[in-house]
Amino acid sequence: MINIITSYPKSGNTWIRFIVFNILFNKEGNEFNSKDIEKFVPDFHKIIKNNSELILDKDLIYEKIFIKTHYDYLKVKSLSIDKVILILRNPLDVLSSIINYYDIKKEDLNNLVDEFSTHHNLSIFKIKYNFPSYSEHIKSWTDSGKDLLIINYSELITNFEKTVKNLSNFINENTDEKKIKLIKEKTDFNNLLDMEKFERKNKIDGFFSSSVSNQNYFMNKGKNKTYENLFNQDQIKKLEESFFEIIQKYNMHL
Repeated sequence: MINIITSYPKSGNTWIRFIVFNILFNKEGNEFNSKDIEKFVPDFHKIIKNNSELILDKDLIYEKIFIKTHYDYLKVKSLSIDKVILILRNPLDVLSSIINYYDIKKEDLNNLVDEFSTHHNLSIFKIKYNFPSYSEHIKSWTDSGKDLLIINYSELITNFEKTVKNLSNFINENTDEKKIKLIKEKTDFNNLLDMEKFERKNKIDGFFSSSVSNQNYFMNKGKNKTYENLFNQDQIKKLEESFFEIIQKYNMHL
């Protein structure tokens, strides 16, 4: 059986992969690098496939398998899926993170805000990667009928311990307070950013070297409401009105 970790891009999927890795494969709290994440919590979009069969690392034999994807349910429903972890982040913060990562120029912000407000998606994701829109992605997975855990990105920031405990229970792992404290330390945003800087500087093979296509760091800010320092009030209003129902339904206004 395959377990899925899924989100719209720049919603915290990578952070959850690091957390799941530490729960399942790093029980002693040893040092690790991003290559471990690629190996033990692989990316569906990079896995070698033989027809409908996934070619996974031999070390995953007899282990719980968690795979990351930005696809909707329909694109992966041929897999034998057990549990699904769906990460939701305030769409205004999602867009802010995308803009920072792809180094979008200030003069292009209005067009990008208009596009995201209108389509809940960006052409780079729809055309190049065939990813669903933000709202389509949520609806697809919540309607899938699968055993689903929704993780709110803002709650992961404000109440890490409770969120990770819920996650551990969901995947049937006994993770005590001491272990959760260690996971919090190991997956702290600044620690992951330091890992990225070190691996990129030293050209170390791993997630960060294979995922980064520009000079901006993949680990951006890791905070809530980063959009307040990027968008003007008109842009914020347009986005909030477009995503109002989703933000309210999933309590992403915090």
